[in-house]
Amino acid sequence: MPGDYIGSQVAVRADSELVKIYHRGQLIKTHPRMRPGTRSTDASDLPEHKSAYALRDITHLIGLCAGHGENIGIYAERILDDPLPWTRMRAVYRLIGLVRQYGPAAVEAACAKALDLDVIAVGKIDSMLAKAVENIPALMPVAVAAGTARFARDPSEYAAAAAGPAAAGRSAGAGTTLASAGTGGAASAGTGLANAGIALANAGTAIATTRAGLANEGTGAAASSGTGGEIGVGAGPRYGRGVQLHLVFSHAETPEQARETQTAQEDAR
Repeated sequence: MPGDYIGSQVAVRADSELVKIYHRGQLIKTHPRMRPGTRSTDASDLPEHKSAYALRDITHLIGLCAGHGENIGIYAERILDDPLPWTRMRAVYRLIGLVRQYGPAAVEAACAKALDLDVIAVGKIDSMLAKAVENIPALMPVAVAAGTARFARDPSEYAAAAAGPAAAGRSAGAGTTLASAGTGGAASAGTGLANAGIALANAGTAIATTRAGLANEGTGAAASSGTGGEIGVGAGPRYGRGVQLHLVFSHAETPEQARETQTAQEDAR
């Protein structure tokens, strides 16, 4: 219906092809009969400021933004560059709202800066305008030459003025002294720790050697006492067969003790 009839009571008559609208008996609008889920809208019936949104007229919306500034129009076109542009129309209307709030000149400068940085977001435009930084030149990223390390210094930073032989000698001497002081202390401390570790290792080896010597002495003593003696039998033939014999191990005797023992055994027999 035309906007002038908002709030009025009308009569509608429909047949298989047309829908007719009457106001106080006068025919004021005719529409073709549409399939369910579709609609028929006459653009002339819509308010001028809402027709582009209601009809999803993208071209009209871009032209409206371009009327405020060239960069504003380009920015609106970038926003609507989408497979479903009508889903982003609200962002363009927000951009138009910023024009009314801050003025076309400020929004034009902010859009130009955002386009230079390739930032397409109305929120960024709003932030720049709120901070009043739209006229500050943007810092463009510096291109890095191919093959250059990320944190490498420029070769010009290493350039130094020519110095005389004496100055060069003093600089070299000072550098050598600092290098000696830096490396000597650390190297001496490290060498001392290494020597202490070697001494501890040697002490452990000596302890192990001592233990091995004690073990050998114990083994030798046991072998000498167990195998160096003689065997004496404490039972004679008169006790008969089957008698349990006790073997007595003794240490080696001197020749005199051996003779005395043999005499004692003969007397016993």
